[in-house]
Amino acid sequence: MPGTKLSVSYPLAAAQSFALIALWCVPISTALTNIALGLFAIAVLLAPELWRNWRNAFSHPVSIATFALIFALIISVLYSAAPFDESIKWLMKYRKLLFIPLLIAAFQDRPLANVARLGLCISLSFVLLLSTSNYLGLTAIGPLYNANDPITYAWVFKNHITAGLFSALLFSLALDIAETASSARAKGFYYLLSLLALVNVLVMLQGRTGQVVIIMLAIYQIVRKLRLLNFRHDRRRAAAQAVFLALLIAAASASLYFKSARLADTGSEISAYQQLNQPNATGLRLEWYRKSLELVTQRPFFGYGAMGVHEAFKQLTDGYSGARGAVTANPHNQYLLFAVELGLVGLGLFMYLLVQIARAAARLPMQSRQLLSNWLFIFTMGCLVNSLLLDISEGYMFVLLTGILIGCAHRPNTRTIINL
Repeated sequence: MPGTKLSVSYPLAAAQSFALIALWCVPISTALTNIALGLFAIAVLLAPELWRNWRNAFSHPVSIATFALIFALIISVLYSAAPFDESIKWLMKYRKLLFIPLLIAAFQDRPLANVARLGLCISLSFVLLLSTSNYLGLTAIGPLYNANDPITYAWVFKNHITAGLFSALLFSLALDIAETASSARAKGFYYLLSLLALVNVLVMLQGRTGQVVIIMLAIYQIVRKLRLLNFRHDRRRAAAQAVFLALLIAAASASLYFKSARLADTGSEISAYQQLNQPNATGLRLEWYRKSLELVTQRPFFGYGAMGVHEAFKQLTDGYSGARGAVTANPHNQYLLFAVELGLVGLGLFMYLLVQIARAAARLPMQSRQLLSNWLFIFTMGCLVNSLLLDISEGYMFVLLTGILIGCAHRPNTRTIINL
């Protein structure tokens, strides 16, 4: 109805603001993200809209899948191989999942998706510029930067794995914004921003997870844009996109031959692990994956419970040294972690959650769909070599983007109160 305005209570407006601030703070500060999420939880619980429409939000397929996974984790504490207090502490690492249904409830049918998207782009760009400046020696900013360690030259607020995944997200986000930009200058700016994010991941940060992910994203973007090129329809635009594609291909190709590229070290690390039992990054992961699969075969259905991985690994590593003697509570693979903790049932619940998010993302407006789908791809690929839901920054990004973007597009069935 023309001239109408949605009526939102002050607690709900505050909750939405705190959630957006939390999202924008994820790449910068875990402490600020925790504070903003705590304030969000208080505000949303005080909002009358939550209690009036909670059935609509909590009955969303993504909310149901989230509750199912949380329930399985809680039940696993009762039979965990780990001591009860340690199992409870481990369970608390997954408490971030509770924010998904609350976020869907807080953002129901609210036009804030573009605000979230633009703010996240600014936040990620700010970190990218600091990372580039640190790498070039122009600044020495950030709690993780260390002038005495060349590996950390491009670090600012996050390590190379987390920062690499966030820069990969910015790479895709900048390209998506460039496609809808109204002016040639704006398009050029976002294209350059995406190229800088690509170089940041492939050359500066040297995080192998981010490198593999962004190469896959770059290949997808190259193929997609090549299919859209039409020289006969608009030669200037097609020529500009052809130049960008050439730069994209050149940057991705050159990085593979960069003399210090960590991807090139993967083969030697595998050989050192296999022949010398060396506990390097790749070797430890392979050893933990092997042991995790062995544990899954021993308890295939319900696993060892929350924190049970650590206790089970103690038995498998007893008497060994090097990579074969390394004990961990986290095998650096989210799928295997759930398979060991919760068995194939828990792994199925996690996969079900990812599928429900993907299905919900496919029904979102284009810009929100691209953002959530890109992060979901980055997240699911990264979970093959890291436990990203367990990790703080990647887990928060997963929860906040899922809840906010799906919530903004979710229309409750109850009648909305309006002010004429």
